[in-house]
Amino acid sequence: AAQAAAQHTQARLGRNVSSEKIGQQERRNPTILRKKLDVCVYLMSAVAVQMEVEEGANATVTDLIASLLEEEELALPRVTSDILSLWMTSPLLEVQLKPHHKPFFIRREWNHFLQRFSSAPQDQKAADEPVLSLQRNVFCSKREEQSVKDHRVLELLYEEAKFNILTGRYPCEISDYIMLGGIQARLEIGPYDLAV
Repeated sequence: AAQAAAQHTQARLGRNVSSEKIGQQERRNPTILRKKLDVCVYLMSAVAVQMEVEEGANATVTDLIASLLEEEELALPRVTSDILSLWMTSPLLEVQLKPHHKPFFIRREWNHFLQRFSSAPQDQKAADEPVLSLQRNVFCSKREEQSVKDHRVLELLYEEAKFNILTGRYPCEISDYIMLGGIQARLEIGPYDLAV
């Protein structure tokens, strides 16, 4: 039964993260796992939300999203958890985390993931620092995304799409770029004034 549980844990954490290794880390310093942790989650709207999370090392993505939804200043609706997800991102690697993942342990194994999935030079890998960000869930269908009516969620989706357009992640036709630039200009400087 213990071996089956260890295999289940290993499958949940990813094929290459050894459950034995994590078990050893838990035995080495069990107090770290029970402590409150300050967790900072970045939103695509250039807002950072700092939360104090009970048993932060054991907090799952589901726990952290639930904590974000409880933040009164954000006032995000429940539908947010279907549309957006937590990502661990850096200049070298971006990974959408699954609901059961524990970001503390993913961060602890970040260098392992870089060795496996990044072709950057070793000195860049050694200096890489990932952050947690709330971004569009890649498994969210276009229909689900189009059904969102809440302006706070739409703003987060818009800011992420704008970032992806500006960084060349969403290739478009020239006419689309012109239209999107016009929409952004309208948002930033207001309606067109012929007198100016």
